[in-house]
Formats: sequence, C-alpha cells, structure tokens
Amino acid sequence: MIRRSSRKRKHKEPKEFEDVSSVTGPASGVSIHGILVSVSPMMGKKAKHFDGQIRDDQTSMRIVGFHSDARRKLLENKGKNINLTHCDIKYARKSSQLELVVTKSTIIHKSETSLLPRPTKRPMSITPLSQLEQLQPLEEVIVEVRVDHVEVAKTVHGGRKKQDILVRDDKDMAKVTLWESNVGKLKALQSYRLSGLVVQKYKGKTSLSTAKRNIKIEKIPPVADIKLETSGTQSDDSETRAESTSGRSSHTSDYEEFKIIGVDQFDMYTGCMKCSSEVVCIDSADVGECMNCHMVQSMSECPTLLKSMVIAKCRASKMPLIVYHQQILDIAQLPASKITPMVLLKAEKFSMDYDQGVIKSITRIKSKPCLDW
Repeated sequence: MIRRSSRKRKHKEPKEFEDVSSVTGPASGVSIHGILVSVSPMMGKKAKHFDGQIRDDQTSMRIVGFHSDARRKLLENKGKNINLTHCDIKYARKSSQLELVVTKSTIIHKSETSLLPRPTKRPMSITPLSQLEQLQPLEEVIVEVRVDHVEVAKTVHGGRKKQDILVRDDKDMAKVTLWESNVGKLKALQSYRLSGLVVQKYKGKTSLSTAKRNIKIEKIPPVADIKLETSGTQSDDSETRAESTSGRSSHTSDYEEFKIIGVDQFDMYTGCMKCSSEVVCIDSADVGECMNCHMVQSMSECPTLLKSMVIAKCRASKMPLIVYHQQILDIAQLPASKITPMVLLKAEKFSMDYDQGVIKSITRIKSKPCLDW
C-alpha cells in the first residue's frame, strides 16, 4: 500500500522587483512593474511571437511573449503603469541583454504606482539639440530649428501617416518624426519654433517625435548655421587671416578644407526639373510635386539624382551635412552610376562655401602630403 504524504506543497511567492532598473539577473516567477511603452504585432511563421518594451524613469527592458492572449492584455494597458506577476527574466539568445518573458500564467494588471509621467513637463525654455542626449525618454521640449531635409510621407501599419525630417540649430542636428495631422506642415529650408515634441531613444540613438499630439509650430527668423569650434591651437597668423575675412559669407581658409569621414542614408531620389529638389508622387498616374518649389511635373521626365547625409571633418571639428547630386559628383569626380558610400569615404579633401545651412559650392583639393588629418 502506497502512503501519500499529507503535507501540502507550499506555494512559492514570486520574487518581486520594485521597478525595471532594480533587475540584476535572470529569475523565474518574478513580479515587476513599470510603464508599458510598446507592443508589436505577432511575428514569425513557425514560432509566432511578439515583443515590446517596459521601462521606468531610469532604464528599459525588452518584453518577449508567445501567446496572443497575453499580447491582447498588454495592448489594453499600453502606455499605462502595469504590474506583471509570474513572468521570467532571461538573457536574450544573441546578446547579454536581459529580457522579460511573458508566459501563459503571467498576470497583467494596472499598477497603482506611477513610475514615469508621460510626458515629463519641462520648463518653457528652448532646448539646444546638443543637450537631447542628456534628457530622459518622453520628456517634452521646445526647440528652434531649421529644416534641412524632408522625407516623403509614409503610411505605416495601422494606417497611420508618418514623416521623418532632419533639423539643425547652431550646435547640432537631429531627426524629428511627424505623425498624423503634423505631417506636411514643415517645409525644407524654413526655420521654426516647435513646442510639444518629446524625446525618443531607440538602439542608442536619440531623436524627437510629435507622438500622438498636435505640436505648436511657429515660423521664426533663419536659424544660424552650425558653428565650427576649434581647439584653440591655431597660430596668430590664422587668427589674423580670420579677422581679415570676417566679412565674407563663407568660412575662412582655416575651415575650408574638409574630408568625409562618415556616410549615412545614401540613396537616390526623383529630382525636380526646375530646382533639383525631391519630387513626390501626388497621383496614381505619372504626376509629382516638388517639395521645394511645388512645381507639378511628369515624374517620368524627372532625373534620378543622388543624396546622402555625411559627416565632414575639418582640422578641429566635425560637421553633419546633407549633400545632393551635383555636390556628390563634385566630391567624387565620377559618374553617378559608379558612386557608392565607399567612394565618398575615399574621396580627396574638398573646400566648400557653406552659409546658413546651404552648400553654395564645392571644389576638390589636390592631396597635400603636409596636411595631417
């Protein structure tokens, strides 16, 4: 006869973490709370799964799940402070990053503790783009910028409209993502004061977004160009030459010679027959409109042109630039069909007349062994 123990198995209480930043290593059956930032659709053909992000006011963690019911419950609480009970913390397969695994037994409910205000209100002052790295995600900012480049508006999953633009102030550059009703409100080469943008951080990169709100847009006088800061080691002769040419619109001879050290967003676009700016399709037929001069034209007759974002180095500083077709040809000295990012990186030094965010002219400079880059 088999004796059965009368002792009942004690229920193991889940290990509780106060917030995401208190997680130190792998654990099973844990309880954790934070703000649910995002939840993806179900992905994968064989092993269907979804992911997302939970964070507190200091750090964030990836969420992984394999059950559609758990995803549905998370979607109901997106953007809210939540508490997750009976979930696991494991290392990701291809990295040493910890991630939160949601299982069938995970209990999801609203948390009474508010960890991260959405968004965080900041004093009503202008934030320089160079200080964005120091801010927390979802902090609200006001910036005064000049629009350097406007991408074509796209429709993403869920039917939402999205448009990326590149802006600058006198210190730095940044990407701004416009959503829904804000799409199409900013024009290239115009300067604006943008109120109500929020800071976004993804994969180590910082950008700005309108989120799900209507931002306040005000036109302002032209924003000054990015200032080149030197290391203070120039000779007196250099300072004298700088003073004697201060009335010119271009940089002095100490700042004219540049070398490309980085290439990003290298692609082709349909150019305007009048001003060579980007043309976007406005009709299912072969009809497009220039984003700069707004000329309506036949897209089949428009030239295919090059554009790229590059980092150009001067002796003592680095500058992000948007270069277009003719400027790329002037730098590379090759036909457009043979130009690649590697060609631009290997191109010789060049001088440029650069004023108020616009490259007026580019001239190739023959190699000089005495110059040390």
